[in-house]
Amino acid sequence: MKRSVIILLAGVMAGSLSAVAVNITISDGLGSAGLGVGGEDNETEPGTIHSDAWDLEAFGYTAATKQLDLIGTFDFKNGEFGDGQQITSGAIFIGTGSSLPGANNWSYAYVLNFSLHAYTLYSNFTINNGSVPGFISGSAPWSINTSTAHVMAFGSFSYLTGLSNPDGFGLQTYVSGVTHNEIELNLSALPTTVLNDFYTHFTMSCGNDDIDGHYSNAPQNNSVPDYGSTILLTGLGLGIVALARRRLGMLQAS
Repeated sequence: MKRSVIILLAGVMAGSLSAVAVNITISDGLGSAGLGVGGEDNETEPGTIHSDAWDLEAFGYTAATKQLDLIGTFDFKNGEFGDGQQITSGAIFIGTGSSLPGANNWSYAYVLNFSLHAYTLYSNFTINNGSVPGFISGSAPWSINTSTAHVMAFGSFSYLTGLSNPDGFGLQTYVSGVTHNEIELNLSALPTTVLNDFYTHFTMSCGNDDIDGHYSNAPQNNSVPDYGSTILLTGLGLGIVALARRRLGMLQAS
């Protein structure tokens, strides 16, 4: 009985750990016009206005649910108005390989419809001529030519606003009291081999900020592991196991 309880608790611990979102954000390599907290958090690209209106902060990924989270204080749904034009969200790109894909080398693109909270997943696409972001070309790609691309899947996504600490990442803001927005996108339509090790990318039409991420199912290869949550859950699990052992010892003694 004692061994069964411990095995059960270990299984609960493993399930809890695999259900934790991991911060997979990596540096976009473009520098920083802001504070650069945590690499990409609280920064925009050089030559841009560094404010919460343009900040893309983090990619999170939960392997157990295959959920990708895109977090920022940028208004993904409504965009922003700047320099006489409406700035809108681009596609979320997914790619594979040994390094971050170049602008024309991404394999998959999720094009989001915020009015319907629906996505279309494309492959075999070309980058639009207008997909080079208006101000920071190094943030490319932004959009694809959907008329000639292959449609792989349709689905829905969630959009959350007013978040204070999304995914427990402790993200910063320029102005105190500003909240975060988050896109929650399930990647289960992608091949399993892709989900074992992939890169992801997003920017808005002006390119004022660029966010990239990398996930690998080998823990040591995750770019920015969320050690805090892992340590917390591990400590909690060990405490439960210790308590179970003590209770079982008392029962056997009596």
